[in-house]
Amino acid sequence: MTAYADLLIAQYTSKPRARATIQALADDMKRSFDGALSVPDMLDIDMAGGVNLDIIGKIVGQDRTLTGAVAREFFAFTDYAQTKGFRHSGAGGSPWYRHGDAINASATLTDSEMRVLIRARCIKNFSDCTLDALEAACEVLFGKKKYSVDVTGPCEWQITTTDADAFVLYCAKNLDALPRAAGMNYTFLEK
Repeated sequence: MTAYADLLIAQYTSKPRARATIQALADDMKRSFDGALSVPDMLDIDMAGGVNLDIIGKIVGQDRTLTGAVAREFFAFTDYAQTKGFRHSGAGGSPWYRHGDAINASATLTDSEMRVLIRARCIKNFSDCTLDALEAACEVLFGKKKYSVDVTGPCEWQITTTDADAFVLYCAKNLDALPRAAGMNYTFLEK
């Protein structure tokens, strides 16, 4: 911005308080102007992060916290893969299961995971539920040429994925992130 202190009329140019006041006002105007210019970047999916991604997520219908997304470990007497033995004095192992305990825990999405889900939700929100819309959402989730969609029957489509990440498979299967017409059923096959 312009050095407004240099634009003072002659009678105030030698007054340090006047120069300081004008400079302080000019600095505040510059910060306000820069803040106003940064608003579009705050709502850009690629540039936003943290709270700004949460705001975009609320707009498209995606929360950062996924309720019941992670399986919890509990103590078991037999050799189950999900357990780590008995927890003693709060250290190591798994806690005892008590009737009514939640089997699954919540998980918080990272910024990169949030971006993927926001893009998929945008496609779903504006889709006409055609095969082209489904393929666009699959490309966002799984990547180019890492999926195929086959019609296996009336209202039955099979999505075959290649080397898909566990997170995007969870999103496609459990979070209903893909465009889906009423009565349409998707089955998944992983290679």
